[in-house]
Amino acid sequence: MKAGDVVVLNSGGPKMTVVGAGSEKVRCKWFDCRNAVQIGAFINGSGPAA
Repeated sequence: MKAGDVVVLNSGGPKMTVVGAGSEKVRCKWFDCRNAVQIGAFINGSGPAA
């Protein structure tokens, strides 16, 4: 994965844009149901590309 890729967690949820990716974690941004920007880090490999 690289910055700019769009991903979704295997468990579902919103489409997220990758803002940074390392060997173990991926940092993403997305909009929640109130259109507020959210930022999170996830274990690399926990979701396929959207």
